[in-house]
Amino acid sequence: MIQAIFTKDASGWSEMTITGHAGSGEYGFDVICASVSMLALNFANSVEAMTQKMPQVEMVDDGGYLVIQKPHNLTKADDTV
Repeated sequence: MIQAIFTKDASGWSEMTITGHAGSGEYGFDVICASVSMLALNFANSVEAMTQKMPQVEMVDDGGYLVIQKPHNLTKADDTV
């Protein structure tokens, strides 16, 4: 099962953590896991594109764990994501 946890602070989102596997297909061919991974990485890329600042991304190479943290150096004007 895939679990996504979104953490907020006073100014909005601060972190997104995704753990687990869907288990709906064979490893490497699971379209649910692939879809979740694609959407999560698209989110990280969108944060960078909209703020021109890199979010901190931590992931495990064999999958099943991804954390995206809001860039720490955002100004109030940048913090609209």
